[in-house]
Amino acid sequence: MEKQKLSRPNRAIIALYNKGYRAKGDGTILKSNGKLQPLTINHNKYRQFVVRFEGVQVCIFAHRFIAYQWMGKKTFDGDKFVLHINDVKSDNRIENLKLGTRKDNIRDAQRNGIKLGRKNLDHDEIYRYYSINGTRRTVDHFNISQASVNIIIRKYKNAESRTTSQIPIPFYD
Repeated sequence: MEKQKLSRPNRAIIALYNKGYRAKGDGTILKSNGKLQPLTINHNKYRQFVVRFEGVQVCIFAHRFIAYQWMGKKTFDGDKFVLHINDVKSDNRIENLKLGTRKDNIRDAQRNGIKLGRKNLDHDEIYRYYSINGTRRTVDHFNISQASVNIIIRKYKNAESRTTSQIPIPFYD
C-alpha cells in the first residue's frame, strides 16, 4: 500500500512540534520560547493560528495540533477526523478531543444542525442582510464564505444595472 503524503498544514504541525511548540491540557498552545501562541477564531468557530511554513502562510487548527501532540501521527491517517466530544468547536481541552471517522463527523454535524455540502440559501435574505450589515457580519451570520457573499452581491448588482426592458416580466392571460 502506497504511503499517503501529508498535507502542508499537517507537515507544519509536525515541524512546529519538533521546533518546541507545545499544547497544554487546557487547549492553549505555547510557542517554543514558552510564550502563549495567540489564537483567532475563524468563521466556522474553530480556534486557529497562522505560521509561515515552506515559504507560505499556513493556517493551523488548534485542535489538530493538540491532537497530534497527545495522539501522535494517527491523527493524520486519511480516514481520521479530530472531533470535539461536547460539540463546542472552540473547546480544545484534551479530554474534549477524540479521533473519529468521516461518518462520525457527519453524524455530529447533523446532530448540531449543520448542513453539509451545498447549502440551500435564500439569496434575497442574504442580500438584504448584507445591505444593512456588510460583508463580515453576513459571513458570520449565515456561516458562508466571503466569496459566496461576493457572488450573491455581484448577481444582485448586475440585475440592478439592467434596464426594466431587459428584465423578463411574466405575462398572465
